[in-house]
Amino acid sequence: MLNKIALISIIGLCFNLVGCGKAKITSDCTLAGSGDYKCHFQNKGTAEGSTCVNLVLVKNQNTNNLVGKLSELGAELGTAISKASFRLEMSSRGEKKEAYDDLKYARLAFRSRGLHLSNEICSGLVKANDIREINGTVFFSEEDVDWERRPVDICKGADSWTEICSFKTVSPEEIKKFVQETESEIRNEETNTDKKN
Repeated sequence: MLNKIALISIIGLCFNLVGCGKAKITSDCTLAGSGDYKCHFQNKGTAEGSTCVNLVLVKNQNTNNLVGKLSELGAELGTAISKASFRLEMSSRGEKKEAYDDLKYARLAFRSRGLHLSNEICSGLVKANDIREINGTVFFSEEDVDWERRPVDICKGADSWTEICSFKTVSPEEIKKFVQETESEIRNEETNTDKKN
């Protein structure tokens, strides 16, 4: 009898205090050339929760005008510099640190592949079956990780920045995976270089 009362009490406490459910938060963001964003975070779960996302700016490959082509050449040089910087930072950190938790390190990894990572956008607490709208301004990394640029600063060479670039929303898990893949790719390149020598 006492065990049943204890079990019922625990179940009741679980439902009342922590919800015993799970948050399932999705995001849908829009981005202006100025870096102004609007994100809708929808919780389709049974408990309240929060999440954070970043935006990734991707340069499109089909740039036809001269300014766009010169911009592409500059971006390729910046990517090579960022890759060398990432390799140096990676070797100085060693295997000890969870490096992908560091935004600066993650931005270097993205830049080493020609991508631009924004600062974080967080939902705040979203109740179950609710939507929360967040507005603000994000900045993206460029060749030097410490530079903060807007989409119009990075995606030059056309009437609209969206003709040169597109963007994607990524989760912390996707960032972590991307950084790990980039580290692995660089280790493989170093191994192949050592074998040739």
